[in-house]
Amino acid sequence: MRAVDTVARLGGDEFTVILETLSEDRVEATRLAEKRAEDILSVLNLPYSLAGEEHLSSTSIGITLFNHKELVKVNELLKRADIAMYKAKNDGRNAFWVYEA
Repeated sequence: MRAVDTVARLGGDEFTVILETLSEDRVEATRLAEKRAEDILSVLNLPYSLAGEEHLSSTSIGITLFNHKELVKVNELLKRADIAMYKAKNDGRNAFWVYEA
Protein backbone atom coordinates (compact mmCIF):
# COMPACT_ATOMS: atom_id res chain seq x y z
CA MET A 1 0.00 0.00 0.00
CA ARG A 2 1.06 3.57 -0.52
CA ALA A 3 1.84 5.83 2.42
CA VAL A 4 -1.38 7.82 1.79
CA ASP A 5 -3.62 4.71 1.86
CA THR A 6 -5.39 3.36 4.94
CA VAL A 7 -6.02 -0.28 5.82
CA ALA A 8 -8.39 -1.12 8.68
CA ARG A 9 -9.89 -4.33 10.02
CA LEU A 10 -13.66 -4.02 10.36
CA GLY A 11 -14.00 -7.30 12.21
CA GLY A 12 -13.67 -11.00 11.59
CA ASP A 13 -12.27 -11.42 8.11
CA GLU A 14 -13.40 -8.06 6.71
CA PHE A 15 -11.01 -5.25 5.97
CA THR A 16 -11.36 -1.82 4.43
CA VAL A 17 -8.76 -0.18 2.24
CA ILE A 18 -9.08 3.53 1.55
CA LEU A 19 -7.14 4.64 -1.51
CA GLU A 20 -6.65 8.37 -1.53
CA THR A 21 -5.76 10.65 -4.42
CA LEU A 22 -6.50 8.23 -7.25
CA SER A 23 -7.80 10.67 -9.87
CA GLU A 24 -10.46 13.33 -10.32
CA ASP A 25 -11.49 11.49 -13.49
CA ARG A 26 -13.89 8.66 -12.51
CA VAL A 27 -12.79 6.33 -15.33
CA GLU A 28 -9.13 6.73 -14.39
CA ALA A 29 -9.90 6.38 -10.66
CA THR A 30 -11.78 3.15 -11.40
CA ARG A 31 -8.87 1.82 -13.44
CA LEU A 32 -6.42 2.61 -10.65
CA ALA A 33 -8.67 1.04 -7.99
CA GLU A 34 -9.05 -2.09 -10.13
CA LYS A 35 -5.27 -2.29 -10.56
CA ARG A 36 -4.80 -2.05 -6.79
CA ALA A 37 -7.46 -4.78 -6.29
CA GLU A 38 -5.60 -7.02 -8.76
CA ASP A 39 -2.37 -6.41 -6.82
CA ILE A 40 -4.06 -7.27 -3.52
CA LEU A 41 -5.62 -10.43 -4.98
CA SER A 42 -2.28 -11.59 -6.40
CA VAL A 43 -0.62 -11.32 -2.98
CA LEU A 44 -3.48 -12.84 -0.98
CA ASN A 45 -3.82 -15.75 -3.42
CA LEU A 46 -0.28 -16.93 -2.75
CA PRO A 47 -0.05 -20.19 -0.79
CA TYR A 48 1.02 -19.88 2.84
CA SER A 49 2.22 -22.35 5.44
CA LEU A 50 0.52 -23.04 8.77
CA ALA A 51 1.86 -25.75 11.06
CA GLY A 52 3.92 -27.08 8.18
CA GLU A 53 0.98 -27.46 5.79
CA GLU A 54 0.28 -25.37 2.73
CA HIS A 55 -3.00 -23.45 2.63
CA LEU A 56 -4.80 -21.18 0.21
CA SER A 57 -7.36 -18.48 0.86
CA SER A 58 -9.94 -16.84 -1.34
CA THR A 59 -10.58 -13.14 -1.39
CA SER A 60 -13.52 -11.12 -2.62
CA ILE A 61 -13.14 -7.38 -3.01
CA GLY A 62 -15.89 -4.80 -3.32
CA ILE A 63 -14.93 -1.38 -4.67
CA THR A 64 -16.87 1.84 -4.35
CA LEU A 65 -15.61 5.21 -5.46
CA PHE A 66 -16.36 8.59 -3.99
CA ASN A 67 -15.15 12.09 -4.51
CA HIS A 68 -14.48 14.56 -1.73
CA LYS A 69 -17.10 16.77 -3.38
CA GLU A 70 -19.83 14.17 -2.79
CA LEU A 71 -21.71 14.16 0.49
CA VAL A 72 -21.91 10.44 1.20
CA LYS A 73 -22.02 9.00 4.70
CA VAL A 74 -19.44 6.40 5.68
CA ASN A 75 -22.15 3.80 6.34
CA GLU A 76 -23.44 4.27 2.78
CA LEU A 77 -19.95 3.81 1.33
CA LEU A 78 -19.45 0.63 3.36
CA LYS A 79 -22.86 -0.63 2.23
CA ARG A 80 -21.93 -0.04 -1.42
CA ALA A 81 -18.59 -1.81 -0.98
CA ASP A 82 -20.39 -4.70 0.72
CA ILE A 83 -22.85 -5.02 -2.19
CA ALA A 84 -19.93 -5.10 -4.64
CA MET A 85 -18.07 -7.65 -2.50
CA TYR A 86 -21.05 -10.01 -2.52
CA LYS A 87 -21.24 -9.69 -6.30
CA ALA A 88 -17.57 -10.68 -6.45
CA LYS A 89 -18.30 -13.68 -4.18
CA ASN A 90 -21.17 -14.70 -6.45
CA ASP A 91 -18.78 -14.58 -9.39
CA GLY A 92 -16.75 -17.36 -7.79
CA ARG A 93 -14.50 -15.53 -5.34
CA ASN A 94 -10.91 -14.41 -5.87
CA ALA A 95 -12.40 -11.52 -7.77
CA PHE A 96 -13.38 -7.89 -7.36
CA TRP A 97 -16.45 -5.94 -8.35
CA VAL A 98 -16.95 -2.19 -8.71
CA TYR A 99 -20.18 -0.76 -7.30
CA GLU A 100 -22.04 1.28 -9.89
CA ALA A 101 -24.87 3.51 -8.68
